[in-house]
Amino acid sequence: MELITTISVTAGAIYLILTGYKPQIVLMVGGIVMMSIAMVNNPTLNLVADGYLSAKYATNSRFVDTFAMIGQLFSSRMADFGINVMAIAGFAKYMDSIGASACLASLAIKPLKHFHSPYLILSFAYVMGQALAIIIPSASGLGLLLMVTLYPILIKTGVSSISATAVIGTTSAVGMGPSSSYSLIASQNANIDVMAYFLHYQLPVGIPVIISAAIAHYFTQKYFDKKYKDVLNYSNNISSNKTYDKPFFFAVLPFLPLFLLLLFGNLSKTEAKINIITAVIISVIIAMLVQILWSRDPKQSSNELKTFFDGMGGSFADVITLIVAGEVFANGLKMMGFVNTVIRMASELNTHFDVFIISMTTVTSLFAVILGSGHASFIAFSSLIPDISSKLGISAPAMILPMQYASGIMRSVSPISGVIVAVSGVSGIPTIDVVKRTAIPMIVALIVNTVLSLILF
Repeated sequence: MELITTISVTAGAIYLILTGYKPQIVLMVGGIVMMSIAMVNNPTLNLVADGYLSAKYATNSRFVDTFAMIGQLFSSRMADFGINVMAIAGFAKYMDSIGASACLASLAIKPLKHFHSPYLILSFAYVMGQALAIIIPSASGLGLLLMVTLYPILIKTGVSSISATAVIGTTSAVGMGPSSSYSLIASQNANIDVMAYFLHYQLPVGIPVIISAAIAHYFTQKYFDKKYKDVLNYSNNISSNKTYDKPFFFAVLPFLPLFLLLLFGNLSKTEAKINIITAVIISVIIAMLVQILWSRDPKQSSNELKTFFDGMGGSFADVITLIVAGEVFANGLKMMGFVNTVIRMASELNTHFDVFIISMTTVTSLFAVILGSGHASFIAFSSLIPDISSKLGISAPAMILPMQYASGIMRSVSPISGVIVAVSGVSGIPTIDVVKRTAIPMIVALIVNTVLSLILF
């Protein structure tokens, strides 16, 4: 009965998100509903005794404790983890505000002009976009930036507008790097330093995945362009005369947090150690000074720093609330016995851990396509991994990595995902046509991701 209820609530949540309800509201309400049902069905369930709620947040009422737990999640996530995510988002918005991101993208695409093979340029463009995604973690933001800077160049080489849009729409598919919110969520749930997770887990799998997707894009876009040559005349809504007035050294500014973390992070050999928020604060101050010296307008340059705080606030509204809502939903699944059911089924079927990881990765992928959100899918299921991995004896990072990559990869196959909607809107191409072009390269990337994760870890 509880399993049927869990499936019904989950199916209802998917339906509501697909019909336009905000994921934060749906996941949180769904979690509260499941927790309330679990409380009624199990009178002995106690959030404090069972580890869901700290004693200092307890209200002496089992049902009110449910809401106290949500308050505790907001409080705890706003500590180190939440402020790190918000700081990274604020820094990204500040880099965009002062033109550093645009300068970096404009500088990065210049080498592509020297290639003469259109589809080879497409492949290199994808690799270049994924490299930029390490520094510019916003999928929609990077996609829109590349639509202005890279898209006109790709069109001029002779590729179709739909091929160019499809490649750009997938440039942030592999959410890699210490500044990625995916990485921060994954490293927290895997209980591993974010730089260690990036260097020892993400890079060994991520690089081959990116290369395989680039090769798949080459053959996929070339094949479809040749096959559907008569229906490629979509309108081009983008001017190719966009220029940027910032000097080339502004392109270095987005790299500052990564440089500082490599030099003074937990994995460095220096005595001085800094964390993500410290690296971001130092980087913002350096960037502001550079902007002041270049513009010679201290007042305006100082006022532009407001975009950093706006970005932090926007991240709270979009990302932190989604993380908390996802954890509330995950706690509802736990209280309804979903995790124990999964573990029991795996034990009874004598399921090998490879099969279990493939299953979790597949479920995460399907939810990413259905919900159009890699974050919503990954957060909902990665929150379950600490319990599952400890009870089944599976390495948490090894289990989380393929799920994390899968959520971003398969988000690029969803016609309702933010980045696909954004790039399609700029080029004037229906999203369903774009994802027909992204599907094959992303499925190839998903397979390589899963196989390599199992082999290496």
